[in-house]
Amino acid sequence: MMDFSQGAGQSSGSDLIPNGQLAWAILNVRAVKASKSGGQYIDVELTIDDSQPYARRKIWEMIGDPNFPGNSEEYRQMGLVAISRILESGRGAGPNNPAGYKINQYQDLHGLRVAIKIGISKGKDGYDDKNRVVEWLTPNPSSASGFKEFEALQQGIYNKAAAKPAAAAQTGFGFGGQGNPAPPATAGFGSPQTQAQPAPNTNAGFQQPQQGGANGFAGNATQPSAQPVNANASPSENWLAQANAQ
Repeated sequence: MMDFSQGAGQSSGSDLIPNGQLAWAILNVRAVKASKSGGQYIDVELTIDDSQPYARRKIWEMIGDPNFPGNSEEYRQMGLVAISRILESGRGAGPNNPAGYKINQYQDLHGLRVAIKIGISKGKDGYDDKNRVVEWLTPNPSSASGFKEFEALQQGIYNKAAAKPAAAAQTGFGFGGQGNPAPPATAGFGSPQTQAQPAPNTNAGFQQPQQGGANGFAGNATQPSAQPVNANASPSENWLAQANAQ
């Protein structure tokens, strides 16, 4: 006999994640889809990993395809910035690792551990409100936004409104680095977010549209010469020194 009395009066756990919540999440590229307006976007799912609040909760987001000519210039630029930041926080792309910005297909983003700021999107046409990514965070100190929140997340602050480090949750979800804080940012941006096992690939038949060449994701780049790192400087200062030396 199964007894479900313990669930009486309990929350279903479907409450929205608070606005402004910061989190590390595993990115799952589900597909590249056509929009109703004739554009194209990357359909992604993000799973908040363990050792932080709201672990294992999922968020769904659309990233405008920066290579699709049918998208507006603004939508393509938004997609370009989003993917650049995903590679900076998830792959360690930066002045010391320009190759980190290069991908062959969008599926290469699958399984990256990325930093995000979560917001709430108001439902329309009878749909409920839902969580969404309002900012892709980045260790790049020259970014117009997203850097201060990234620093807060590195310090274990998951919601700046609370301004208190949240207690770590129990580990064991299976994504690498669980139970350990994200590695601190270093000169030339942060370290790649490694994980023991990639997020399960549920897109066996994934087909990626052909990528353009002059879009920041393909082509050749000149490897900059490594600059000395000042051990007494902050990560941001070291990053700026690397960037200015190029």
